[in-house]
Amino acid sequence: MKYIVVNTDGFSIADWKEDCNYNWFKKMVGGYLQAINYFPNQKNIVCVLNEEGKLKNLPLTCYTAAGQVLRGTVIICGIRSKSTNCKDGGGEEFCGLTEEQADRVYKTLIEFYHA
Repeated sequence: MKYIVVNTDGFSIADWKEDCNYNWFKKMVGGYLQAINYFPNQKNIVCVLNEEGKLKNLPLTCYTAAGQVLRGTVIICGIRSKSTNCKDGGGEEFCGLTEEQADRVYKTLIEFYHA
């Protein structure tokens, strides 16, 4: 499983770790989290970013596949339903991307950076 980090220097693919939790994401993006879909009709791949990125005038990083502007450090990963027996009662959690998902996102990022 993989995740992709996008910032003003470009992007990199890394191996998903079990310690990729809320606090890790918050530290990576530099603030409270906002998650939006990367592909318009595919709800299991999300971009996690600083929810105040636009207000703080963070630098343009990239766009979603639908053309939405993303600012600041962006983590692209999967999202899935938690089991209902979790301590917090279920909901959703971030998870790694499959090789196929990571490759699909990678190809769209290559197009962005080489446009």
